[in-house]
Amino acid sequence: VVLIAGEHGLIPYHPGAARRIVTRELQRQGIAVVIGEARFEDGALTVGQTVLEPFDAILAAVGSGAPSWPRASGLPVDEDGFIRVGPTQQVEGFPHILAAGDVARRTDVRVRHSGVHAVYAGPVLAKNLRRLSAGRSDLATYSPFGKDFYLFNTCRGTSILSYGAFGLKARWLRRLKDWLDRRWIARFSGR
Repeated sequence: VVLIAGEHGLIPYHPGAARRIVTRELQRQGIAVVIGEARFEDGALTVGQTVLEPFDAILAAVGSGAPSWPRASGLPVDEDGFIRVGPTQQVEGFPHILAAGDVARRTDVRVRHSGVHAVYAGPVLAKNLRRLSAGRSDLATYSPFGKDFYLFNTCRGTSILSYGAFGLKARWLRRLKDWLDRRWIARFSGR
């Protein structure tokens, strides 16, 4: 298995401690990491000047990117094409249009494009849609927490924590991740 991490490397916006732990874990599992941008050149998968051939399969996972429709719609977008929203998830200049998740970017505070933030902004968006529909102006705001919390499953009985400047790998973190994931899914399973 070869992991092409892109020009910024593995988990670039995470603390150095977490990046080092992830790197060691990948080495431990025999996963080669190639840093650089991948491209197909003359039918070959290439990173830098290196041709990565042969391969059995390619799985591509890319970061969040804005779809083309927001820019085409005439809504205000940032330089990356994400819809510009404020703390109430209202689109700038369009107070009756709201957006959240991978299509939107807050302009008042830096919020990473992460499923965690999309999930927590969703209920604020829903509440504000109901309030706007009822003619109310007392809209709720989504206040992102200060530091992002991530648990990476190693698939070897442990998980790696990335939080603030902190990184840690432990078995109890895998149990915590499992509990958090199951609790989250149970919220939507009708139990």
